[in-house]
Amino acid sequence: MTLTEPTVLPTYPMELPDDLTIDPAYRELQQRGPFEAQLPFGEPIWVATRYEDVKKAYGDRRFGKAMGHDRDTPRMHGASHGSDTSRLDNMDPPDHTRVRRLATAAFTPPQIKSMAGWIDQMTTELLDDVEAHGKGADFMELFAWKLPLQVINAILGGPVESIPTLRGWVDILTGEDSTIEERFASYTNIREFVRGLI
Repeated sequence: MTLTEPTVLPTYPMELPDDLTIDPAYRELQQRGPFEAQLPFGEPIWVATRYEDVKKAYGDRRFGKAMGHDRDTPRMHGASHGSDTSRLDNMDPPDHTRVRRLATAAFTPPQIKSMAGWIDQMTTELLDDVEAHGKGADFMELFAWKLPLQVINAILGGPVESIPTLRGWVDILTGEDSTIEERFASYTNIREFVRGLI
């Protein structure tokens, strides 16, 4: 793995074209190996794009999450969570392994199988609603958006009345025209909603 340090740091992520092509500047940097870049907020980052480099970084314990604690963590939005050591995405093994093991216990094959009945019922009711709307029914709106939110909300134990609010936050968080501030506010709302249910 050879590190390449350009004199002027490129911004990251790079501009997304309107199709599936890769930005030529990104392709050029990718050919040179890991490169230093600047996210909208925080310290510069090193970006590994080639399989061999990513595998090497993930296999080396020196590239751990603990490195970001109490630093100006690189990020896409204004608030930094890099120093919040209670977050799973800020943990390294063995803490990460221990907490993940607790979470995965809720999704063992028997647990998943026990959910099949009520998820099937939810699916049937939503498909009945699509059918009731007749030809030209909006499948995305009536089914594809509703089912995941209803399932997640049920697993978390949230009230059914909270689903439209949750949907609104997700729409803003993933919306193409949402500002960084709006996305962060929605992210914070979702996080606090989930925390309130735990």
